[in-house]
Amino acid sequence: MKSGLLFESADNNGISNLLSKVLLKGTKTRSAEQISSALENVGGSISAFSGNNSMGISIEVLKDDTALAAEVLADVLRNSTFSSEAVDREKKMQLAEIAHEKEQILKSAINLTKKNMYGTHPYALAALGTEQSVSKLTPKDVVEFYKSVAVPNNMVLAVFGDVDPKQIRQIVEKDLGDLKPGGMPSPDLTPPPLAKSVRSVQNEDKEQAVIIVSYPAVDLKNPDRFAIEVMSTAVSGMGSRMFSRLRDQLALCYYVGVNEFLGLAPGFIYAYIGTEPSKADQAEKEILAEIDKVRISGITAEELAKAKNMILGERQMQRQNIGELATQSALDELYGLGFNAYKEQEAKYQAVTLDDVKKAAQKYLSKDKFVVAVVRPKEPTRGHGDTGTQR
Repeated sequence: MKSGLLFESADNNGISNLLSKVLLKGTKTRSAEQISSALENVGGSISAFSGNNSMGISIEVLKDDTALAAEVLADVLRNSTFSSEAVDREKKMQLAEIAHEKEQILKSAINLTKKNMYGTHPYALAALGTEQSVSKLTPKDVVEFYKSVAVPNNMVLAVFGDVDPKQIRQIVEKDLGDLKPGGMPSPDLTPPPLAKSVRSVQNEDKEQAVIIVSYPAVDLKNPDRFAIEVMSTAVSGMGSRMFSRLRDQLALCYYVGVNEFLGLAPGFIYAYIGTEPSKADQAEKEILAEIDKVRISGITAEELAKAKNMILGERQMQRQNIGELATQSALDELYGLGFNAYKEQEAKYQAVTLDDVKKAAQKYLSKDKFVVAVVRPKEPTRGHGDTGTQR
């Protein structure tokens, strides 16, 4: 179902993650243990997930237990109780996760990037929420949020396996056929434009520094996404130009790479580098220089071929897992791409040319509209007679 961060606000930030955890903690007829054991007893499993744009439930069973899986799924969808005990317990665990996330300097830098990139748009929010927002969430809040997104006109069901489609349809209609459509919130798919470059520094009690340079990019439906992914893959990872230059040659970093944030609303492409605080200024200068080279000259034919092979190889491996394939097809259908979009994407990656990558680099790696987020240790304070040594 469409849900997740895109459907949240600053007031209820973190509710999607909380909901996905509480959803399997009991129904009107089954306890949490009975939900899991009903499937584990036949060698199956059930799990729930929440992301930036969606939330879902995944069940895997042997073919002969398909009817049981559908019955448990219907029970969870219809009858989850969202008890006060379960909500309070999961809130405490989520608050602990938020505290742990603050210890991860790269995550802190990504969250700082999103704040500067998106302003008041939901993508600026943290996936887990904040201490303030999560602490205020009540069982009533969870139930109301669930009712707003768990309607059949906002859901896709994928069933993959050696199954008879007619039989599956009968099973699904028996257990879920009378679900009533409902109204659903419309997410904001238009983030505010980045008017100018922004540089933000956040001081934390850390031993290293992280710099992220990010650029507004595209949404899932934009065909430029394929050239952008090929470009980011080409210059990232071990053996790439950024790794060779910034780590091997200049010894400037512990890690370096390029990645994308992609969703129903326009995302961003970002380069990141982890370094010693004393080298942070030089690392920032050098990673910006590497991005300039890509914008001006694009990538090489060798980089293009290697990037395509990496992307296609990874996707072929994912398709070997029937659960991964079912989830991807369900999400693609939910997002309006079509359930068999994965079959067409291989050709789209293969079709990316050097010129496509260069055009994408010049279009999206703007010279004057980007965000730099720096997370680094606090500067030592100096008093009278202080030589600079921290006391």
